[in-house]
Amino acid sequence: MRWRPPINASVSAAMPLVIDDYIFLSTSYDRGAVLLQFNGKSLKQIWSGDDQLSNHYATSVYSDGHLYGFHGRQEQGCDLRCVELKTGKVKWSQDQFGAGTVTLVNNELFVLSEKGELVRAPATPSGFKPSARAQILSFQVRAYPAIANGRLYARSKDRLVCADGGNPDPTTTHGKDPQRAKALELAGWPYPRHLAGRAFAVVAHGDSQGHEDLRRSLTQWLTDIGMSQAGDSAAFDTLIGYYEPYAVSHDKLDAMPDVFTEVEHAARSLVSRVRDMRSGTYKAPDAGLRHPRQK
Repeated sequence: MRWRPPINASVSAAMPLVIDDYIFLSTSYDRGAVLLQFNGKSLKQIWSGDDQLSNHYATSVYSDGHLYGFHGRQEQGCDLRCVELKTGKVKWSQDQFGAGTVTLVNNELFVLSEKGELVRAPATPSGFKPSARAQILSFQVRAYPAIANGRLYARSKDRLVCADGGNPDPTTTHGKDPQRAKALELAGWPYPRHLAGRAFAVVAHGDSQGHEDLRRSLTQWLTDIGMSQAGDSAAFDTLIGYYEPYAVSHDKLDAMPDVFTEVEHAARSLVSRVRDMRSGTYKAPDAGLRHPRQK
């Protein structure tokens, strides 16, 4: 049996699903999906159509009599759907959810959108009921995630992340326990600074007031948590369109080439500092010193 879009310039990337003696095929581009039954000798078509679950590039998953996957073209906006396998009946649909992939783990759906949002929800035909969601990557995410040892590994075009979604709570207080947290602090909590040793640059602007205070506050806060300013050029503030209408603020900015140069200097300073830190040629003057009053 031949099941493909009517045009050659198409992407048919969804894999066939073999479920007992059923075979589910799905594609897009006005072709749609089909459910076949194989008796060992011949194929019998159970249902077909372009209105149920037309996969573009992401393969659907199967759980307890139902299919879960994306319906529609990626560039036109996909719907996330649950479809009854043997009838093709749509049980629920999250319209314009956007493209992504669906992974099934222990009867739970892990939906990773093209925009990098990870959504966890039970695989049930009664409705889409997310139990957790988090933005773990930025656009664009096409690759399927991998799950191993309770961790989910996902990547975009230039970044790989590991999300811990099923292991016990790793925090020292095992959740928000005020009494345990107080006892932990009084016993000698070291106040760890997880971003200490990294570099920063700050650019602040305004159209009336507050730009100087904002730059000072951000710089002080980043310094207090152990980060280092990437040189004198890495922090500056300025006014753009002083008390001018918001409607012309972009025009005012375009007429200030010096501001663009200052932003470039801040960025170049940061890149230079990061390069030196990674190569080992830069060492903070107070490296190795511990403040006597930790907080």
